[in-house]
Amino acid sequence: MRFVVVLAASCGSARVSPPVSNTRPARPAPEVSTDSDVIAAALERVRATPETLLDHSLAGDHHYVMIEPGTAKLSLPAPFVAMTKAELEAEADRTSSKVGFIHIFGVEAHGDDADITIGGDIALPAAHRKHKLCCCEGTDHYTRSNGTWTYASTGMQICS
Repeated sequence: MRFVVVLAASCGSARVSPPVSNTRPARPAPEVSTDSDVIAAALERVRATPETLLDHSLAGDHHYVMIEPGTAKLSLPAPFVAMTKAELEAEADRTSSKVGFIHIFGVEAHGDDADITIGGDIALPAAHRKHKLCCCEGTDHYTRSNGTWTYASTGMQICS
């Protein structure tokens, strides 16, 4: 494909028409997501002090982590293992029992401040999935200083 620049005389000056192109205009690079760094900081807090996780023992001694929407897996710090919703349900079906996990409901990061909603949850075998009534979640606030996310405070907490 050839592009042609057309010069036209108008009022004694030349005007250049913009070239026609089938490529998209350059877009600014997306901001690097800090979600995984905040998640890692929150999980490190849970590893160091398990009672900080609002879970009423739902997560149990598994180190499974599901991050909403439950279809993607991030690399997590040991001993945590990222699981999809389908994998957790398959494990519940395989064992015919509930499977506890840490549920990351969401992360909202703005500059050096972030809120993470995290809690305990369970995956049930297929025969019992329609009857799930419980989970726990709380929103923790983190701040970033010198590139490190640090727990600052706890906000809303609920178990149902």
